[in-house]
Amino acid sequence: KDHYIFAFGKTEDIPLGYLFTVNAGPDFLQYETRWYSGAKVSYGWNNSSLGYMYLSAETGGFLNSNQIQQGVINTEFMYFTNLLPIGRWQCRQYLFNQYTIGYNRQQGEALSINGGLSGLQQFNSPTVTGTQRWSDNFEADFFSPWKPLGFEIVLVAFMDDALIGNHDVTILQSHLYQGYGVGIRFKNEHFIFNTLQLSFHYFPNAGVADSKTWVYNS
Repeated sequence: KDHYIFAFGKTEDIPLGYLFTVNAGPDFLQYETRWYSGAKVSYGWNNSSLGYMYLSAETGGFLNSNQIQQGVINTEFMYFTNLLPIGRWQCRQYLFNQYTIGYNRQQGEALSINGGLSGLQQFNSPTVTGTQRWSDNFEADFFSPWKPLGFEIVLVAFMDDALIGNHDVTILQSHLYQGYGVGIRFKNEHFIFNTLQLSFHYFPNAGVADSKTWVYNS
């Protein structure tokens, strides 16, 4: 149990140890039935001086006529530091990495780097797609000691990068896409809405990706 990880001060439960899951079941199509099978293994570890680390690897796909269809392999790594005091402020830093490969995907089922923890936050390009993706997301959160009118405030800094490849261009030959941002996140427990965030994001190579260079997010 810890505080100020993904929420504002509330006690949060962080998983430790090993987890192994298996999924299987039929997919009833119009003219045939396919079977899906997948497996995932995860590990969570915490050190009182270093922080918390999470690792996972998973794979899955549909088996049809002795061929795997719409398959995927995905690995994830997450690390965040302990809460670090900076005067009256507190800081926590996060690093998230994801690597994904899709194989025998259907036409139009492509990976992208648009937003979230699987690409660049607030990035949006219709042309940057592929079958392999590597992304890194770094975030530093600075928790304010002041609560004006009951609002808890966090100052946030982002730094993201991503690679995306396909059958013609491998992920090691692809362009390195980058994103940087700063913002403010706040929440008031007396109101019913979720956490609010205002942020500015800059993408230095947006011209290559047919996307906006500056993005304001609210």
